[in-house]
Amino acid sequence: PYATQIDRPFRHDPSLYAFGEDTGAVMPKAILSEYEPLKRQPPLFAEGGLIYELSVKSFTRLHPQVPEELRGTVAALAHPAILAHLKKIGVDAVELMPITAWIDERHLPPLGLSNAWGYNPVGFMALDPRLCPGGVRELRDTVAALHAQGIGVILDLVFNHTGESDIDGSILSLRGLDNLTAFRHPPGEPGVLINDTGTGNTVACDHPYVRQLIIDSLKHFVLNAGIDGFRFDLAPVLGRTADGFDMASATLEAMHSDPVLHDRVLIAEPW
Repeated sequence: PYATQIDRPFRHDPSLYAFGEDTGAVMPKAILSEYEPLKRQPPLFAEGGLIYELSVKSFTRLHPQVPEELRGTVAALAHPAILAHLKKIGVDAVELMPITAWIDERHLPPLGLSNAWGYNPVGFMALDPRLCPGGVRELRDTVAALHAQGIGVILDLVFNHTGESDIDGSILSLRGLDNLTAFRHPPGEPGVLINDTGTGNTVACDHPYVRQLIIDSLKHFVLNAGIDGFRFDLAPVLGRTADGFDMASATLEAMHSDPVLHDRVLIAEPW
């Protein structure tokens, strides 16, 4: 869960659903990385500014002015043609749809389909190699190029569920390490997953260990990539407790009070 870079994307394999199978050969491996933290700056975005939500892959995939090897990647957003376009239409900040590592929903591969938008995460920090092959450094350099043009960067992050799906889903990360801690379960029913998200599982964002993972993920992107803010997918799950949603939950409070995060742009998707 704390990997910041992986060596390949997540992909489905029959062994991921079989009890007792060794899945080491089909699982991505974490790349141990060190970063020199950036000097923390105030977020580059003024209230009321224009936010341009974009899918990193599709935004530049067919752009004739972007070199072919860069098309569809985070690095392509720093190309002069892209920067000029964003400036021309008056963009104050770009909101990048999920770029952290995800896996296709399991019903898609048999249909010859794939998840293009990334809202099915496995890693909360690791960037998907298909979109950001250069890892955090690629993201950091692109953020710097956008900042130089007066454009802020907001990341769309998914903390409400993981791509491990329902009880018949694959074992990829949090489920294999500590299923009972990481996900919400009905009282006295450890073999049942609460499905508040409609995706098969719901991350227990109020658990202290999970809360720390979320806060550490946000701080990682601010300190190591210079990110100005975050948009949270199905945001109420971040404040969900055993008694329902709590707008004063410890996890939401931690975001507001953390010295690194307290001034970031925070956008909540209602659900």
